[in-house]
Amino acid sequence: MIDPMIGGNVTEFTPEKMKQRADALKILMAQFGDNPHLVYDCADEWCRKQVTNNGLVGYYKAYYSNSEEQNDEKN
Repeated sequence: MIDPMIGGNVTEFTPEKMKQRADALKILMAQFGDNPHLVYDCADEWCRKQVTNNGLVGYYKAYYSNSEEQNDEKN
């Protein structure tokens, strides 16, 4: 079941992955916290694919900040 309060289905994450996700969320929220839905989506996707958070901010900028701009244009 997807919990809307934590975003995404994280039940598949090991304790190590949950720590990585928490760290990823902290990093992304510090810089891109104005759009938490995208931050959670990015952190979940990143943690499924990567073993460290090196490059996370660049990944967000490349793949998620574009979505942020599209959302701003719609509003």
